Amino acid sequence: MDKKGPKAFPNRTWETQNEIIVQYGMDLRDYFAAKVLQSILTGSAWSLSDTEATKKAYYYADLMLEARNG
Repeated sequence: MDKKGPKAFPNRTWETQNEIIVQYGMDLRDYFAAKVLQSILTGSAWSLSDTEATKKAYYYADLMLEARNG
């Protein structure tokens, strides 16, 4: 497993007349970061710049992946 973790949502595959289309799920790391960022942006305890907020979101996402793989 890479640093991004497994997929948060399953892959989806379907076929058209001319091709097979595969839609890959979001990385679990990105999913965790999105949830943390939502909390940062709506929480009154945080006062971070946009850059700081996104870095912090991925910092916590990485911690969640480490804890999950424990």
